[in-house]
Amino acid sequence: MKNSFPTMPIVELLSVKEEKAILFTPLTKEQFVDIAEHIRAHATIPKTSPKKKELEDEFKKCNRLSFNDILGIGDTKIETRLANSYMEATTMNCSGTIKRNFKCFVFKNWRENNITNNPMHQDGSCSWNCLMTKLHHPQYGIVYTVPLDMLHKFNIYDTN
Repeated sequence: MKNSFPTMPIVELLSVKEEKAILFTPLTKEQFVDIAEHIRAHATIPKTSPKKKELEDEFKKCNRLSFNDILGIGDTKIETRLANSYMEATTMNCSGTIKRNFKCFVFKNWRENNITNNPMHQDGSCSWNCLMTKLHHPQYGIVYTVPLDMLHKFNIYDTN
């Protein structure tokens, strides 16, 4: 098994939840197909089979993540409900109205409560589209989790 990720992948921090970081990495079609084949193979092996553990160990050694770390993989067009679960958000007081503002991947100070200078991403889908625009609309990607104490092993490209 080979490492499916590029040597220096783009890694974006989507959010931090429950002592885990949620990350996104764009994939080429070949990388997507390779990882998807391993996921399918893993799913077809019975839980009690030693081959399942062997495949899990090999996948983790090559890719620095386990099958259980993968939250989503495939086409980068996703539903709002799913994007809402991945993206970091904060609440803001906008003229007396409390609103949620989801992470902006371009504007560094997106958490500031200054509505005149701050783009509002009112749902996870807007935030996701902001990220896809920043990355020049990759066709495939992977969303995965890593423990916070392992975050230093990833080259995070994050403006915030």
